Amino acid sequence: MPECYIRGSTIKYLRIPDEIIDMVKEEVLSKGRGRGIQQQKQQQQQKGRGAGGAAGR
Repeated sequence: MPECYIRGSTIKYLRIPDEIIDMVKEEVLSKGRGRGIQQQKQQQQQKGRGAGGAAGR
């Protein structure tokens, strides 16, 4: 599946071939997913309440 366009906000049924799912799993493992998780944690800490913005409002 080289490209997919979805129109609308609700997807009722979607069948993805097993070969595609296996390819994605292998790609995630080969790229090393641990680094991405660490970056997400840092971003969440920076978005906490009171971080920057106009004070007193």
